[in-house]
Amino acid sequence: MIEPRFVRAVNNIRPYGAHRYDLFGPKIGRRLTLFGRLALDLRVRLESDPRVVTYCERPLCIPDAKPSRVVDFWFRTHDDERLCVVLRTAEWTSAEQGGSLFPAFQSWSRASSFQLQMIHPKELDDPQVLRENRVMMLCYLAGTHAITIEKLMSGVLTVCKNGTTLSELERQFATADPMLVRSAVFRLLLRGEVRCAALALEPLGPNTELDVPSCRSPLVHYDSIEAPFRRILPISVSGRRRTTARFLMRARPAEAPDPRDDAVLGCHTPLREISRETGGGFNDVYRIFERCITQHEDGRIFGCRALIPYQHTRS
Repeated sequence: MIEPRFVRAVNNIRPYGAHRYDLFGPKIGRRLTLFGRLALDLRVRLESDPRVVTYCERPLCIPDAKPSRVVDFWFRTHDDERLCVVLRTAEWTSAEQGGSLFPAFQSWSRASSFQLQMIHPKELDDPQVLRENRVMMLCYLAGTHAITIEKLMSGVLTVCKNGTTLSELERQFATADPMLVRSAVFRLLLRGEVRCAALALEPLGPNTELDVPSCRSPLVHYDSIEAPFRRILPISVSGRRRTTARFLMRARPAEAPDPRDDAVLGCHTPLREISRETGGGFNDVYRIFERCITQHEDGRIFGCRALIPYQHTRS
């Protein structure tokens, strides 16, 4: 695998008046800080586009720009590398009047084999249903990032070849936690290996139909680079909770209630050992564990579902 050309933001200075968002990026496997809604929108689109292999926020500054200006994102696909600049009001006004933006930087980009992509804020619109579906899928990916589900994904992909629904998958893989099944489905969707024809038309739910794109019916890519999504919803899980979740997937104390969950909680590691390993307080770890073993309305424990941000486990 080719190493990313950029791996960290060149600076973390918050522009005046811009909101700050601390997020976790499943595709890049690290936390990142963004400033402003448009940067957040573009990041969600990069995470959701199966063509994007990796990306980096604020990879470099545009020299001689006044006021100072950073490139919003760099990203790499299988075919090329691009630099994305979301235009500010004064910039797109100048461009509409025929002005040339950052001519020296454009020349440098071409010489460095970058495609410089300037995005007008009006291009950053998306159907509301599609926006909310993408955010929900990223919530699941952030919550299960530290959990290995490749074997489950392989099984899900096999079933999807004949067409299925989300509820049918959960019934077929009843021994696995429903959150892990959904995470496997959503990872495959965002990779482009599974298709949901109604992704932009209706909210994801139990009756969502899934299949595998064929050669005659190629996967439709919603152009996530051209039209990022603008709604602000929580899509991250704290690093400590993710770390604790990884241990909870393979450890349970002697008083854990249900032996049927041994497939998920594999061995008998005490909670205090998990507390030492994760760096979290014992009470914090116990609360997370207590959330996981709370009974869901479907009769099973919440399991990994309790780790979704803002998931309520009490009726």
